[in-house]
Amino acid sequence: MIGAILAGGYGKRLRPYTERIPKGLLELKDGYTILHKQLDDFSYAGIKKVFMLTSHLSQRIEETFGSEYRGMRIEYLHEDKPMGKMFSMRNLISAADTDAVVRNGDTVSDIDLRRMIDFSNDSGKPLTVHVTRMRSPYGVVDVDHGAVRRFREKPLLDVLINAGVYIIRKEIFHYFMEQSVSFEPEIAVFPSLAEKGLVSAYYEDGEWLGIDSEKDLESARNEFAGRDDFQWGYRKLLLRDGNVSVWSLRINSNREVPLWMDNGVMRVVSGSVEYNTELCQSGSVSVISAGGTLKSSDISIVEITQLG
Repeated sequence: MIGAILAGGYGKRLRPYTERIPKGLLELKDGYTILHKQLDDFSYAGIKKVFMLTSHLSQRIEETFGSEYRGMRIEYLHEDKPMGKMFSMRNLISAADTDAVVRNGDTVSDIDLRRMIDFSNDSGKPLTVHVTRMRSPYGVVDVDHGAVRRFREKPLLDVLINAGVYIIRKEIFHYFMEQSVSFEPEIAVFPSLAEKGLVSAYYEDGEWLGIDSEKDLESARNEFAGRDDFQWGYRKLLLRDGNVSVWSLRINSNREVPLWMDNGVMRVVSGSVEYNTELCQSGSVSVISAGGTLKSSDISIVEITQLG
């Protein structure tokens, strides 16, 4: 299985940034860009080869990553000018000889691609689409019989949207070549595959950000401030006050996390984790120390207060 990133757009809504930098190279934090995060996701999933489908300022991307990143081979499929996702997909299909994990180059998420690949294998469907809950762009007012009960600032809604990550099996590549020309495979190909019962939907709790405006970029940078990503998930510094530090950890399934502090207190926010041999459920509080490990059988969030 290969990886592919659709990274050829102009990023017009992010001008003037994207007049000199392709959208994928906008930094989430110092030295760490949108494309670094996406490539890391591929690396953690065991992908060995990634196609970059580029156009606008493509030389900047090639200069940044070259032909190898974290042991993955990188190849570039370049368009003289952006021709739309369908044109890029056809370029990819012409060059690829195996199933592909394809992702839009302007999204950042906490997705664990290993889990999505396993889900796709189990589903038996030739196309798997990552879906996520939509966040309202506006504050929401809850009203009951004419009375305002509460205000909710941009909540997550009970609506699923396309999150821009796809597992496409080689057996359906021909659909992309047969359809009439369109800029978006989501318009030209995906609906017909769904009607045939060939599409599965993969959902996973976690942060998802589409980087389509300066405000989106600011939100992504706020999310990655004080955050480091690993194969097992991420560690984010929430607060530091004297000798006390508070960290949030997302632990993906079946990955062991070595603890780095001398002593502290852990609260399980969601899911459940094993601390050494002790099972800690959501809401539980445990004293932890250096040399211990955490492990989750599912995706879990824990908060650790580090003392000293």
